Amino acid sequence: MPFKILGDTIFADAAAIRPNVAVATSAADVQATLAHAKSVLNSLYAPNSPELPVWLNKLGHSITAMSGGTMQSPGDATHMTAAGIRDVAFQSVVIHGLRAEAHLTYTAFSIGVDTMPNGQLAPFSPANAMIADVSLVNTSQGWRIMSANTRFAPGSEP
Repeated sequence: MPFKILGDTIFADAAAIRPNVAVATSAADVQATLAHAKSVLNSLYAPNSPELPVWLNKLGHSITAMSGGTMQSPGDATHMTAAGIRDVAFQSVVIHGLRAEAHLTYTAFSIGVDTMPNGQLAPFSPANAMIADVSLVNTSQGWRIMSANTRFAPGSEP
């Protein structure tokens, strides 16, 4: 279960929020990675969340763009290899029966490599502090995200 309640607090299961990122290298790997990532999103979002199909669509486009273990922007020497969130901290949670509102902070990150003009690879890993207000609903599978409003923390904008 990605979210668990202890008393009046909802805790996130770190393994569900930031799963191990597998880099796809073949069509079969891309499909397996896509299936795993969809499973993770389905475990985080309520089935009737209006945001779930949006994220599934974005996820599908990103993962199927993987080729040879990298995701490259057209005409760009930047190869993205992973992205995710870490350091999730719930600041407040208000529970009303089967619904809850949570205010949390987290770090969004990506990992990639730039190819320099001389052919050398320069790894990078940008990270941004984020703030989120999340509406949760308690389903038969446990607490799931119904909607989330995310924004950069002050001073963390790109």
